[in-house]
Amino acid sequence: MKSNMVRRTVLIVSRMLFLLIVCEIITLWLNRQFSESWKILLYDLQSGFINPGEYFLKFILIFAVFALFYFFYIACNKEGFSFEWHVRIGKRKPHVFIWKGYWVILVWICAGFLGLTLIIYNGLVSSGKHNLWEGSTEIGHSFGSVERSIYTGCLEAFLANYERGYRTFEVDLEITSDNKVVLRHDWDQPIQEGVSSDNIPTQEEFLSIPIKGKYTPLSFQDLCLIMQEHPDIWIVTDTKYPDWENVIKQFTIMVQTAEECGAPEVLDRLVVQIYNPSMYDAVMQVYPFRSFIFTMYQYWDGTPEQFTEICRWSVEHDVDAITMPYERAEGVILEIAKQYERDVYVHTLNDAEEAKNFLNKGVKGIYTDSINPEKLKEDIE
Repeated sequence: MKSNMVRRTVLIVSRMLFLLIVCEIITLWLNRQFSESWKILLYDLQSGFINPGEYFLKFILIFAVFALFYFFYIACNKEGFSFEWHVRIGKRKPHVFIWKGYWVILVWICAGFLGLTLIIYNGLVSSGKHNLWEGSTEIGHSFGSVERSIYTGCLEAFLANYERGYRTFEVDLEITSDNKVVLRHDWDQPIQEGVSSDNIPTQEEFLSIPIKGKYTPLSFQDLCLIMQEHPDIWIVTDTKYPDWENVIKQFTIMVQTAEECGAPEVLDRLVVQIYNPSMYDAVMQVYPFRSFIFTMYQYWDGTPEQFTEICRWSVEHDVDAITMPYERAEGVILEIAKQYERDVYVHTLNDAEEAKNFLNKGVKGIYTDSINPEKLKEDIE
């Protein structure tokens, strides 16, 4: 009697586990309709469903429906917990019996496969990080300031701030009238004589006009050669255009330029700043970049709910870093980013003490025009 009870208990538990796995797969399929995949599911499992959103509710609903039908079957089955099907073929009644032990074997196979998958996933991506770029405490905003001038993107700004210790720089990139990419925030900046959005220059014209009458303008080709000469620097791109057509156009020009000037390897030291999820798809269509940072100022509505969705999307697409205006880097937002192992950067800070406060709160780094990197190393908890 006791062994029979154990056997029935094992059978019930096995069937319930199998039911859980089936419900998990069905829930995953439903989630897939909303662009979530195995990767985010495994991340949820690994992290203990830190913030599963509607996923867990869908799972509970599906499991409840299946469990209801299962127990209804048990209640109506005269033989208790056995599974039997009778098939009529003419006047004969073949008896098809599924051995109960198969359920136990099947469940353990499924559970073992799931466990092995989680182990492999944990081993390969346990840190949740995929970028080649490991991050930086400070990012020189438009190469940083030079003689108190900002947004210049000029050679002198790079040289001055490289000497000060910067190794990651953000640069603004625009497209000239002859379809070349140059370092420029926007064409209406009053920093080059005769240049405006109504009078976009060719690359040759752009390079011939000093910035603010004295600084050296740079093309993307110049930037590639600078990166070749300084293999320890990383460049965060600010390409301005979020729409598919212009993203494809601009990054195609950039990739072709790097290849034509004999510096294709520098593309792997570009940290591509994306403005929305579709831009990621467009960029990856041009070149398989390995480092990304998602900037929030165009896309995020400021709510924790949408920020959670952004973090989940970032986990799924290996976008490890997120940047936002410093005013939005508050407690709940930083906590969500921490849960999903996303590095948070803020822009733009030029006060060292204020920057330290953000770093102490958990921000990974800052965009800055002028803070000396040495000052940020002092008194950081």
